[in-house]
Amino acid sequence: MKALIFFVISLFLSLSISATLPEIKQNQVSFFELNNNPAKYNEKLIDVIGVLSVQDGEAFLCETMDDCLSWSKSRIGLDLPSLDKASLGGYKMYDSCHVIIIGKFLYDSKEGSRFLKGNLKSGEMQIGLSVSRVDYHKFNKNCAVWNNFVEGYSIDERAERLRILIDNMRNRTR
Repeated sequence: MKALIFFVISLFLSLSISATLPEIKQNQVSFFELNNNPAKYNEKLIDVIGVLSVQDGEAFLCETMDDCLSWSKSRIGLDLPSLDKASLGGYKMYDSCHVIIIGKFLYDSKEGSRFLKGNLKSGEMQIGLSVSRVDYHKFNKNCAVWNNFVEGYSIDERAERLRILIDNMRNRTR
C-alpha cells in the first residue's frame, strides 16, 4: 500500500514539474506552412523534413517522393554550394533519402509558380537523416547514406546501432 501511495505521489509531482517547464521546440516548419505564408519565414533559419532529390545539377527538398517527381509546390529549391558544404561533398549520397535540412529560407515572390516561392541557402545549412524505423531499407533501397551505415553489421548489431541512431534523430536539438 505504501508503494502505491509513493507511486501516485511521485507521478503527481513529476507531472506538475513537467507542466511548469518551458517547451523546447525546434524551428520545424511544414511545407503547408511555407506554402501558405512564405514571407513570414523569409531570412529565417528553419528546419524542414522531406525527401531529397538531386538531379542534373539541381537539388530539391520535397514533402514526398511523388512531389519530387512532379511539378509540385511541395518542394523547395536548395542552394547546391550550401548543400555541398553541409554534406562535406557527399550530397549525392543523400539522394532519395528522408532528411531534415536546416537552412535559411529565402522568399522570392518573382520565382515561377512551379515551385514553392523560395529556397534554402545558408553557410549554416545542415543535413541529416530523418528516419524513424529500423527497417527503413525495406521501404527505401535507394538511400546510399543509410545503406552504407548498416552495411557490414550482423542483424543484431545492426538493430541495436539503428535503434541508437533513430533515438538520437528523435531527440535531436540544435
